[in-house]
Amino acid sequence: MLSPKNRRLMWLLLVLLSLVTFIFVLTPAILIQPFRPQTTRALQISYLLKSWSPMVSLVALVGIILLSFSLWKNSRWWSKTLLVIVALLAIPPAWFARQNHFEWMF
Repeated sequence: MLSPKNRRLMWLLLVLLSLVTFIFVLTPAILIQPFRPQTTRALQISYLLKSWSPMVSLVALVGIILLSFSLWKNSRWWSKTLLVIVALLAIPPAWFARQNHFEWMF
């Protein structure tokens, strides 16, 4: 059985993994706008995050699933519901990181 301190750390890691995944995937989509002025720095950041996002999102998805399984056993129904929602919300960024959404614009 996990101690309350370990459970809190696992929940924190779960939230951080989710946030990192969304940041890596959404930042390039927000910064690169074809009909707006773009800075060199924004493009560098976008291309760096775009190149790393497939690996980061996959590692985060696996981590989120493993953490969810670890937390599942001693969770109440509302915590289990939250675990399922967090795990399901980690799937779209993992898919989107492997897409070229810039082609969709044209």
